[in-house]
Amino acid sequence: MTTTVVWVLLIVTAANRSDFHVTSVAEYPTMAECYVASTKLFWNDVPMNQELLCIRVGGRDENKPKN
Repeated sequence: MTTTVVWVLLIVTAANRSDFHVTSVAEYPTMAECYVASTKLFWNDVPMNQELLCIRVGGRDENKPKN
């Protein structure tokens, strides 16, 4: 098995001071690409009570059988 790491762009929305909702927007291979996308989206139109953030996510991939 191998481990794959991707950067996931999230939108976090505050319903109030203690209730937050998280939505995954996209995956990127590098931190730089994720933050560039985050910046572009933020400057386009991110309303009050929302924030964009990038988080590194790793997971184990299944070995694919060889044909």
